[in-house]
Amino acid sequence: MNRLSLFQNLPDKINCRIEDLSALLESEIGKPVSFSLANNLSFQGVVSSVASKFDNTLLSVVIRSTN
Repeated sequence: MNRLSLFQNLPDKINCRIEDLSALLESEIGKPVSFSLANNLSFQGVVSSVASKFDNTLLSVVIRSTN
């Protein structure tokens, strides 16, 4: 599978709600999550990792897609 082709049909910029993404940073590893990236784009997956660095000024979450 060509990874570049996975994103070909997506727009260059996707509007999303900060509140939805912020909630993901509080997710637990191994838990399923789902959220909307845009009005017609739904994302579902399982949390692979959550990290916090530099006194919580840098936060990240990795989600493995299931859809």
